[in-house]
Amino acid sequence: MDSSAGAPRTVVVVGIATAVGAAVRSRLVRAGNRIVGCNLTRTPATRSALINRVLDETGRVIDGLVVCTPLDGGDTVEEMISQRHYGTLEVLDGLRPALAAASSASVALVISNTIGIVPMPDGQLLVALTDEGEGVAQQVAATMDPPEVQAIVDVALARAVRARVVPWGRAGIRINAVAAGSMRGADGAPGRGPVRPPADGGRPGGSLRSMLEALPVPRNRPVEPGEVARVVEFLVDPASAALHGAVLFADGGTEALVRPDVV
Repeated sequence: MDSSAGAPRTVVVVGIATAVGAAVRSRLVRAGNRIVGCNLTRTPATRSALINRVLDETGRVIDGLVVCTPLDGGDTVEEMISQRHYGTLEVLDGLRPALAAASSASVALVISNTIGIVPMPDGQLLVALTDEGEGVAQQVAATMDPPEVQAIVDVALARAVRARVVPWGRAGIRINAVAAGSMRGADGAPGRGPVRPPADGGRPGGSLRSMLEALPVPRNRPVEPGEVARVVEFLVDPASAALHGAVLFADGGTEALVRPDVV
């Protein structure tokens, strides 16, 4: 981003403790932006406090917003529901007036590429996340496999991005998502397992977690946090003005390999 023509743009980076969040912050600072960093929180009270703090620090005018969710697991099912999903949505909607107060504001939400990989035969949790509230969603998710919950939560977030396209666009705000793959160094993790295709050319067998850990990356190595950060930087730059409501897969081709016919 080039802020040399005027005052630095103010960009809020939520999830600053994640590897992608740290990489995004570093790139945006080098480009001359003013960064306000924070992390997602779990309860309604702490979410409200976070939003109020960000509004105070930005003077209620935000040019860009990046929300980075953890990519390589570690969260409990409860945290995925309360922090990853509802925390993200409250931050988005709570900061919308400040985004609308800026000129050409843009939002980038970083989620996992599991949205295109993990099968979801039961839509009950997705319905709960969309229509039935946090308490019901927690109950539905309580007995589910954490990787499956993460994938469903991220599908709900991607759909939330798309659902905001018309009202946010009319308010002068662009919103997009990046579905990032497993990566070296992301949140302390070395990346998911081997990067070679399964011997039979199909999906790895075994449990859902082992399947995710063994998924191949067609370019033959995990992505790096800095590579995902470059995509995010482009999305929050006015140069990407044509992108609105998009979900970009930054995963080295894994989603394309698993779902070659989904376009």
